[in-house]
Amino acid sequence: MKIEQRINEIEKAELNTTEFNALLEQRQGIYNSIKNGKTTLISITTDTGMTQKDTYNAIFYLHKQLYKTTINTTNNTTNNTNSTIVKKTKYIARTMPGGLTDEESCLRAYQNRITTSIGGPTGSGKTHLLSHLALKLNVPYRRTNLNGQTTAEDLVGQLIPNPNPEGKSKYVWNDGVLTKFMREGGIFVLDEINMAPADILAILNPVLDEEQTLILTQHNGEVVKAHPDFWCVATFNPEYAGTQEMNKSLLSRFKVKLTLGYNEKIEEKLGISPKMIDVAKKLRKSEEIDSPVSTRELLAYKQNIDVFGEKTARVYFVNNFEKHEVQIVTEILTLILDSDTSTDNAEIIKTDEN
Repeated sequence: MKIEQRINEIEKAELNTTEFNALLEQRQGIYNSIKNGKTTLISITTDTGMTQKDTYNAIFYLHKQLYKTTINTTNNTTNNTNSTIVKKTKYIARTMPGGLTDEESCLRAYQNRITTSIGGPTGSGKTHLLSHLALKLNVPYRRTNLNGQTTAEDLVGQLIPNPNPEGKSKYVWNDGVLTKFMREGGIFVLDEINMAPADILAILNPVLDEEQTLILTQHNGEVVKAHPDFWCVATFNPEYAGTQEMNKSLLSRFKVKLTLGYNEKIEEKLGISPKMIDVAKKLRKSEEIDSPVSTRELLAYKQNIDVFGEKTARVYFVNNFEKHEVQIVTEILTLILDSDTSTDNAEIIKTDEN
């Protein structure tokens, strides 16, 4: 059986976090055997006398070590942390006013469980910073977008038909994603909080308070107090269409407020060409361009060159913009990318639309 197949077995296992941590050290040898391909799932169970559950624990460790993803450990079907899978990607910290980097600021906020907000334009690295931190700390991570699609039931939970036909109750309670994280801990990201409707904000207010509690009104009024490892972070884009200005009452609940912007030095370190950074500078300053020119789009352009070639990559880059912006974007791309020198001092001539 290949390692990838053994890793997939984890999807079938029901693991308990506490039990797993207790077994972690003694499973080091099992992990090494599986990693080096010297043993199989069957031989582990036979040779060591381990139960199948313990064997899955070893595979779980292998999965954790090889891929460094956020792990979703489940105790039963109605009590699990639906963690977002975090891929290992490069993150370059930036120095913030005051001298600390954005990463160090978030790390300290996490260590002290201080509710934090991170504002900035789209593609500036807000959620990337947080997923990177979760990966580095090896803690569960969940990003929930509050763009109107997420309901109160998604966050808090609801009564659902009892999956056990022989159960005494016709309905059973099923925790929402926020409730699960508050019970079990981890980094919970409220993405685009300034797009959240009033009923969602009403739920979040006590969660963001010092007490960090959540009342389950449909579940006999149960009061859920946040796990010691629960850290809540909100991100927002003040310029995004459909957003609303965050009220002072909500803002006051965030003791740490970070603002990230596009950073040309970071973009340079990420391998974006000087000419493309020049393009971004011109477009960001242009009064004719309302669409964001994010670091994410610059990285996509760089990747698309490798996959599709420079000519097609340009087409895909231009497709990020509104129809009335295409002409000026195309002109700036041509002027800068097809020139032999930088255009820092060049004048971009405004043209009338056809």
